[in-house]
Amino acid sequence: MALISRPIKTGLTYTYVDEVLAGETTIKATEVDADLDAILAQVNGNIDVNNLANDAVETAKIKDAQITTAKLATGSVKTATISDLNVISSKLAPNAVTAGKLADGVVITDLVTGTVATNLDVTTVETTLATIPGLVIAASNVAVLVPSFFAIAHFLGGSSATITVRLKRDALLICEWVLWQPLTPIMFYTGSLMIPLSIYINLPVPGTYTYTYTVQSNDADTHILTHPTLVGHIWGLALRG
Repeated sequence: MALISRPIKTGLTYTYVDEVLAGETTIKATEVDADLDAILAQVNGNIDVNNLANDAVETAKIKDAQITTAKLATGSVKTATISDLNVISSKLAPNAVTAGKLADGVVITDLVTGTVATNLDVTTVETTLATIPGLVIAASNVAVLVPSFFAIAHFLGGSSATITVRLKRDALLICEWVLWQPLTPIMFYTGSLMIPLSIYINLPVPGTYTYTYTVQSNDADTHILTHPTLVGHIWGLALRG
């Protein structure tokens, strides 16, 4: 309802003073009742915004847990209104915090797990050992590659041999490691050695990249082997610093 209006009285007036001026000097019970009825009709369940003074509703007048989401205007809850240390992880949707919302400091903005090919037996043909697909590098990010596997170099020949491990970003060669066949005091070593891979840091321009490790020997008698069934892993991390 709107503001309360007094019912019209005798002489087409709204107050007793006006009635007297119009020559009606008797107060009528029906007119008094009509004024009271108008007030009661508004007070009994019909008080609305028009009947409230500005700043009339104070915090103490609102029951606890009574303000629902539907009662909040879009954008009405601002930073200053939220108490410190009160936004917890359960209040965040999955993937809601993007890289651009993170303060400077070393944080992981993307993580991709690559797997190592099993049961490889590589000699002179360059062969993919492991792939990290789709690592997203944003501005101010670095790519860090963390291997948790190794291959075995099995030297059978009696002459010098080398094992080459290459790291490529998409088709671009960005690093190359060469392992030489050890030389004993009397001959070249024959037997097996582990091929270790170290952590590697890369600083590309922003983009989405596939990193690939390949292996190759220069000697048909030198074999690079991976485990027949156990799957190794290598992680690609995008770090913001």
